[in-house]
Amino acid sequence: MEDYYRGYNSNVHRGVHALSARATNEFERARAKVAAFIGATSDREVVFTRNASEAINLVAHTWGLANLKPGDEARGMTARARPFSSPAATASAAPLHRRPLHLASTDALLSHALL
Repeated sequence: MEDYYRGYNSNVHRGVHALSARATNEFERARAKVAAFIGATSDREVVFTRNASEAINLVAHTWGLANLKPGDEARGMTARARPFSSPAATASAAPLHRRPLHLASTDALLSHALL
C-alpha cells in the first residue's frame, strides 16, 4: 500500500499514462495472487468491492436475478436498530427474528434492504 501511495497513486483501468498503467498492472497482479491463494480457477472469479455490504449486495443481486422467480419467498434476518451497547445490554436485547418477504417479482427483492 505504501508503494502505491508513494510511487503510482493513480486510477486503475481508467488512464493511459504511465502511473495508471502501473497501478492497473499491480491491481491485476494482486487479483491473480488472491485467485491463487483461494484456489480460484481464474483470476476473473475474484471481484474486489469497497466493503462487506457492497459484496453481499452484489452476490444477492446476481444470485437473485439468476434464481428467483415471481412468487418466491426470501427470508432475511431483521433486527431493531440499536446503538452500540455493552455485552450485557446486547445479551438482554430482543433476539433477531425471521420474517417472510413475499415477492411479486425479482425486482421486489432487489428493492428491499435484506441486510
